[in-house]
Amino acid sequence: MKTLLLGIGLAIALVIQLFVLQSWQTGGITPNVLLAFLVVLSIFVKSEQLLWLSLVAGVLSDFYSTSDFGLYLGFYLLVAIIAKYLLKFGETEFSWWRPLVFLAILCFLQAIVINFGQFSSLYWWAVTKSIIQYVVFTTFAGAIWYLIIKQADDFIKKLTVSRVAR
Repeated sequence: MKTLLLGIGLAIALVIQLFVLQSWQTGGITPNVLLAFLVVLSIFVKSEQLLWLSLVAGVLSDFYSTSDFGLYLGFYLLVAIIAKYLLKFGETEFSWWRPLVFLAILCFLQAIVINFGQFSSLYWWAVTKSIIQYVVFTTFAGAIWYLIIKQADDFIKKLTVSRVAR
C-alpha cells in the first residue's frame, strides 16, 4: 500500500483517537481506534511499515496520555509484531474475521489491565459492563477500518494494474 495513504490513515486514526473520541466519551468508555487501525492494517502492509506506524502511533499516544511514557509505545509495537505473524501465518487469502477476533481478544486483555485498579473500588457489574462496551466499540471500529482499508487496497491494485497495462 502506498506510504502516503498509510500516513493519511494514521493521521485520521490519531485525530479521531486523541481529540474527537476524548470529548465524546460514553460512560467513560473510549474505543481504541489506533489499536483497531494497527491490527487491521497488519494484514495489508509489510512488517517494516507496520512497525514504523506503530512507533509513531505509540509515541504520539504517549505524549498525549497521562500514564507512564512508553506504555502505549511498547503495547503498539508488541501488538504489531504479534498481529503481523499471527494473522498472516499460513494464509494466502485475507479473511475478514481473523483480525476482528484478534482485536476483540486484545481489547479484552487491555481492558483488564487498564481496569485492574478499578476492580476493588467498583462493583463487578460496572467493570464487566465497561469492559464489554470497550471491546464491542473497538471491534466495531476495527470492522469499519477493515472496510475502508480493503477498498483502498483494491483501488491501489487497480491503479497499478492500469499503469502496467499502458
